[in-house]
Amino acid sequence: MKSSNNRRVTEVSRWLLILFALAVAAPSLPAQSDTDFDVYKVRIDGFWFYSNPSGTLQDATSGNIISLHKNLAFSSYSTFTGKLDWKFTRKNHLYLVGTSFDQSRQTVLQRTIMFSRPDTQCRSGRRPT
Repeated sequence: MKSSNNRRVTEVSRWLLILFALAVAAPSLPAQSDTDFDVYKVRIDGFWFYSNPSGTLQDATSGNIISLHKNLAFSSYSTFTGKLDWKFTRKNHLYLVGTSFDQSRQTVLQRTIMFSRPDTQCRSGRRPT
């Protein structure tokens, strides 16, 4: 009981401190100025990352699990995303964005897999007739 009261007092005091800090800091924040912070005509942004696809599929009847890594041989790969931003007037931009997420596999699994929609099963586990 005491520890829950201590936690509650700590939480309330933390919120009061945050509210006090916001009340003190808010008047010192500057208003919006007339200057543009994005003074440019063309901007190119790029980002490289290492994709690691993962996940599983589960058989609806027996509960067998199909792993993207083990069974379907999906592997990690490098990819990128990029953006070209053309600012042709003060408030109008044209964005061209591209990324490469393309990985596919074809395989034949040597086991029977039954898939079903979740709404086709009753709570008892039997299919409706």
